[in-house]
Amino acid sequence: MLSGFNVTIPYKETILPYLDELDPAAKEIGAVNTVKVLPDGRLKGYNTDVVGFESLLEEIASDNRHREEGATLRHCEGGTTEAIQLDYFGSGWIFSLRSKSLRVASAKGLAMTQSDATAIPNSILLTPHSSPLTPHSPLLTPHSALVLGTGGASKAVQYVLKKHRIAFHLVSRDPKKGDYTYDQLTPDIIKEHLLVINTTPVGMAPNIDAAPDIPYEAISDKHALIDLIYNPEETLFLKNGREHGATTTNGLTMLHAQAEASWKIWNS
Repeated sequence: MLSGFNVTIPYKETILPYLDELDPAAKEIGAVNTVKVLPDGRLKGYNTDVVGFESLLEEIASDNRHREEGATLRHCEGGTTEAIQLDYFGSGWIFSLRSKSLRVASAKGLAMTQSDATAIPNSILLTPHSSPLTPHSPLLTPHSALVLGTGGASKAVQYVLKKHRIAFHLVSRDPKKGDYTYDQLTPDIIKEHLLVINTTPVGMAPNIDAAPDIPYEAISDKHALIDLIYNPEETLFLKNGREHGATTTNGLTMLHAQAEASWKIWNS
């Protein structure tokens, strides 16, 4: 007996009219990648790409956290310097100082904006200690994502970015669907968006010599590039980013996480 099945591009949106019911998240997203056959034979749609992409972001955040351990905080009162614990949690970073926590809402340069001014002293600054902290990290300043593509996979990514309050702009071949078309992208726009996510199939095997048409010369070591494609392991998009110093990640973690979430749905 069939319990369910996965749906991949380009059918994540076109399958909607054939389903009898939608999970609330899938309904809001407007795309489905997992279908469960209910006991009465009706079809219910889910979107486990959300779980998959969140797992991917958590993996990147964890890698960044390990690289950034050893950062210190310096505050104005007394001018003392305290070691801190740095953790990414949902919509921001948590800094623990003297058993108190500060949720960082945003960052620019080394100056941190705190959401709870009563928790610890004002004028919190970050200073390097043992290993350099990178305050320009795209996950430390999550207000600069550029999402390439506006299809079903993109909609799941957008849902996650909104959930975690990470602002983003969309790039599409259709000027009615995105904030930018590819021919409108300039080096300055790329420099303003330190997190670039490819949700399109451009570069997927067997067309491995293709890549989204963006000004790669503007990519730097401040950038992180995510490609939801996992075949090939390194797409030309990621290769171009790596050669310009960017942190790069493919979609294999997302694939595994969404598959596990789908399996749980089919067996629930």
